[in-house]
Amino acid sequence: MKPAETTVLVATEMQRLGACLLHAVPAATAIVHTTTGERLLVAGNRTDAALDPCRLRAGLAAPSRPGVPHLADIVRSVEIVGGIVDIGGGLYQRAHPSAADERWFVTTLSAARVAALVGTFPLRIPDEAVTVRVAADTLLGVSAVCLTAGTGFGLRLDEVAHWLHSTCLVEELTAATSR
Repeated sequence: MKPAETTVLVATEMQRLGACLLHAVPAATAIVHTTTGERLLVAGNRTDAALDPCRLRAGLAAPSRPGVPHLADIVRSVEIVGGIVDIGGGLYQRAHPSAADERWFVTTLSAARVAALVGTFPLRIPDEAVTVRVAADTLLGVSAVCLTAGTGFGLRLDEVAHWLHSTCLVEELTAATSR
């Protein structure tokens, strides 16, 4: 039996986080700024898009091949421009008139680690107040986190989302410094 191959990701952390968020959030739209100055629309729900989120994700996760330019070398930045609103501090808001309010963020932590952190929330809130879903993107090595407000809890959703996101950031920093 031959040993399993290890894939080394070429894409930067910021490229992987942007692609993960765009891929995870329904109807999210982005502009990819390239090193050549082009602006490419990325969307799953638009016919004028140059790429859909799945292709961007796959291209950034593809292994490097000698003599072939990698998408990560061409993508300068991923700018989210629609479907969600940047509310600062790495959090994004998704609202829909017929659905509960959502807050999204991405992290380099595993889904299991994020779930463990959720269990350490210091404030007492009703069990149904906030639902947390973590979508592990094993291809990109990151996770997308969605917090959804329960009935009547919308006003405190930001507080919970900021706490969880900042706790994840501290975990990321701690892990990076202990390596």
